[in-house]
Amino acid sequence: MFDEGPLSAIFNAMVLPMFRYMVELPAAIAKGRSSQVIWIEAKSYYPVQESYYWRTSKDHVTAAIDDIANGLQAGETVPRTMRAAYHGISQRWTSD
Repeated sequence: MFDEGPLSAIFNAMVLPMFRYMVELPAAIAKGRSSQVIWIEAKSYYPVQESYYWRTSKDHVTAAIDDIANGLQAGETVPRTMRAAYHGISQRWTSD
């Protein structure tokens, strides 16, 4: 019935993705809220927009942020910390 034709296009392009979104989004939100993993992001906007990412647990958030902030203040590009694992950088050039 829904092999090829206008009804299959409507079903496969609109109804099915909307149904998946309605079912999977609440499950993803619940999984994220119950997770013990916390992501820390440090951003720089000039001359290049950069974002640095670390991952830590709920128990070490405050200490990890303090370690990262102290390292950035000391001029380290990627401060090392025992409480958070560095995961990478994302860069984007800003337009003038």
